[in-house]
Amino acid sequence: KVIIDAYAKEDLKTIDKIMLEFSSTNPEGYNQLLPVRNQLWVTRMPAIMETKATFFAVGCGHLSGKEGLVNLLRQKGYQVTPVH
Repeated sequence: KVIIDAYAKEDLKTIDKIMLEFSSTNPEGYNQLLPVRNQLWVTRMPAIMETKATFFAVGCGHLSGKEGLVNLLRQKGYQVTPVH
């Protein structure tokens, strides 16, 4: 419930806190679930987006932080806008 409320409020600090707790309790699980998957997606997304307008839906844990999709895509020069 807490993470859902944080997502609805666009409260990235709370989401980051929850994900940090997960990373400290299960570092390898966290690494495989988020940073590794985010890197895979951020390398695949440009080719998908080139062919047509695309909507990507991801879990809120994948969005924020330095290894999050928002930051990774912005580093590649993309404009990232939340949709509700």
